[in-house]
Amino acid sequence: MARESGMKIGIQAVRIALPGFIVPYMAVYDPALMLQPVPGLEVAGYWLAVAYIASKTMLAPLLWGAAAAGYFRGPLVWWERLLATGAAALLVLALPITDELGFALAAVVGGLHLWRVKARSAAA
Repeated sequence: MARESGMKIGIQAVRIALPGFIVPYMAVYDPALMLQPVPGLEVAGYWLAVAYIASKTMLAPLLWGAAAAGYFRGPLVWWERLLATGAAALLVLALPITDELGFALAAVVGGLHLWRVKARSAAA
C-alpha cells in the first residue's frame, strides 16, 4: 500500500510515537500527575502542583514531537531541533533547576522559531 519498506515505515512510526513514551516516566517522577496525594501539600498547593506537572507534561512531548518531526509552525532548522530536544529532556527530569532551564529553553526555541517563520512569510 505505502510502496515503502516495512523498516522505513517502522522507523518513522517510532519517531512519531516517541514523545508518548516519556509520559509514563514523568508520572513515576511526580505522583501529582496521576492525582495521587503528595505528602506535605495542602489543597491549594496540591492543585498548583497538579497544574504545574500537567503543563510540563504537555510541553515536553510537544517539543519532543516537533524535534522528531522537524516541523512546528514551519520547518525546524537543525539547531532548533537540537534545542527543542534539549528542552524536552530537561522538562522530563524531576529537578527544579532542570524544570526552570527547560521552560526557559522552550521559550527561547519557540520565540526564535516563531520569529523566523514570521519573518520568512513576510519576505515571501
